[in-house]
Amino acid sequence: MTEKLQNQVNGSEWSWKNLNTLCWAVGSISGSMHTEDEKRFLVTVIRDLLGLCEQKRGKDNKAVIASNIMYVVGQYPRFLREHWKFLKTVINKLFEFMHESHEGVQDMACDTFIKIATKCKRHFVITQVGETQPFIDDMLSNLSGIICDLSSAQVHVFYEAVGHIISAQNDQSIQERLIERLMTLPNSIWEEIINHVSTNTEVLKDEDVIKNIVNLLKTNVAACKTIGHPFIFQLSKVLIDMLNMYKVISENMSTAVTEHGESVLKQSIIKHMRSAKKEMLVLLTVWMGRCGDPNMLMEIMDPLFDAVLFDYARNTPMAREPNVLSLLSTMVTALKERINPEIPRILDAVFKATLEMIDKELTAFPEHRLNLFVLVRDIAQHCFPVFISIPSEEFRLVLEADVWALQHQMRDVAEIGVEIMKEVLTKVALLDVQVKQGFYSTYFMYLLEQVLAIATDRNQVQIVGLTNLADVLCILFTAMEQHMSGPIDAKQAPNQSNADFVFDYLSHLFERHFSQNLNADQIRVTAKGFFSFNTNVSKMRDHLRDFLIQLREEAGEDTSDLYIEEKEVEIQNALNMKMSVPGIKNPNEIDDEDMK
Repeated sequence: MTEKLQNQVNGSEWSWKNLNTLCWAVGSISGSMHTEDEKRFLVTVIRDLLGLCEQKRGKDNKAVIASNIMYVVGQYPRFLREHWKFLKTVINKLFEFMHESHEGVQDMACDTFIKIATKCKRHFVITQVGETQPFIDDMLSNLSGIICDLSSAQVHVFYEAVGHIISAQNDQSIQERLIERLMTLPNSIWEEIINHVSTNTEVLKDEDVIKNIVNLLKTNVAACKTIGHPFIFQLSKVLIDMLNMYKVISENMSTAVTEHGESVLKQSIIKHMRSAKKEMLVLLTVWMGRCGDPNMLMEIMDPLFDAVLFDYARNTPMAREPNVLSLLSTMVTALKERINPEIPRILDAVFKATLEMIDKELTAFPEHRLNLFVLVRDIAQHCFPVFISIPSEEFRLVLEADVWALQHQMRDVAEIGVEIMKEVLTKVALLDVQVKQGFYSTYFMYLLEQVLAIATDRNQVQIVGLTNLADVLCILFTAMEQHMSGPIDAKQAPNQSNADFVFDYLSHLFERHFSQNLNADQIRVTAKGFFSFNTNVSKMRDHLRDFLIQLREEAGEDTSDLYIEEKEVEIQNALNMKMSVPGIKNPNEIDDEDMK
């Protein structure tokens, strides 16, 4: 590599492509050498690249070389952490590049800055030897000068990077001061808008104002994403105004739809209004996901629900924000049983309304579709006592929706459907005898038949996965053996055991559907196997696969897809072994900031 670099310097192999390829290779071996070897190598590379930059003429050439320098230094966080003066020089150089108008240089500077900020964040919040204050203070003092030439998207990357740095400050008072300084610029614009809105809400129908609000919200999201829970210091300043703004914008959108129909949603101003609502929801969701104090969440729940739930329920389907469902899921996960009293209110506002949007076919409103089932899963996981006690008609609707989720071609929806079913069945087994017997008598046979129907659907079994289906079958058959205190079905003979009833049911079911593929002995062995292997998911999966192979071989169909799970596991294991080799994994993907 050093020889190749010399050929770049002396011009014998100089080209943009050759330099890009070489610098990619240099960056790719980070972490593969001993520290001292890496230091010598990197110093040589940076020295030669800087010399090459001085030597070449033309802004295009210099931009290409500068981008490669940024890439290389960003790939060696270990070296940067051990050489503060060099790290500081690199950061200052990146700040210079943030003013460079040549295409791609500013993007590269921002991307490199966030990589370095992520891996070296502690070094920016401590006072280094020979300096009077942490570098973060110098940075924030000149914040407007650094970002003045960046685009909005680049500013958001910059704020996310500085958020990483601020998160490394453990002193709360200092951290709050840093957050305040970071957010001074966006807050001044926000306050100006709020002052205008307080005297005339018509301002929120101005497209430029709404675009400005979206940009400010994205800046807050970027910083919140990496600062985490302490961002409440900033969020508390804008929360009430933001929720009030959410209501006004929602009202403006609803009025527009009422007066002009759903086609108005395609207008530019309405799209920006939707973006504003979305970013408000994203900001709250990001912060809630990092919040470490449930009491804070409880305090904002009422004003939040007041702004969000009613708006979602009354809105036209095309105007409903899928991020509302994500927000509710995050809140349920963060508060767990503390949100139990609000679960009926949540379901009343969003469940039926969303189900009516997606129940006509399997592809419309994909975000709403996935987010709804994630919310149901999280409620089942964290608030099951309330979940199981909702009116029986509503609970049946939830279970039927879950079965429908398993029938989706969207893998992520089908997998969430499996998670919901396993969660419900596992939690039901822990209920009082009378309650769980009522559940089994009502739903057991329905669920068993639906799971087997999915298992024998050639396309759907690949999406849901044999292991997932086997897991559900194990839970069902274990429940029949261990948790039922009465008859499983009203059609059962007076003295017939549940096991005999289910065995007869399966035998007749398979005979009705598969008599052309299986003989009587095969049907009997298949039905019996579900009882025999219910304590071992792996054996249940193999039994289920044997059953499906028999069906397909008789029909002359291919069976190779039934082994796809094992193939995926084999590939992943090989990948994991490969990634354990030093230098293979990108240093910016390694979690340990202090890697050696």
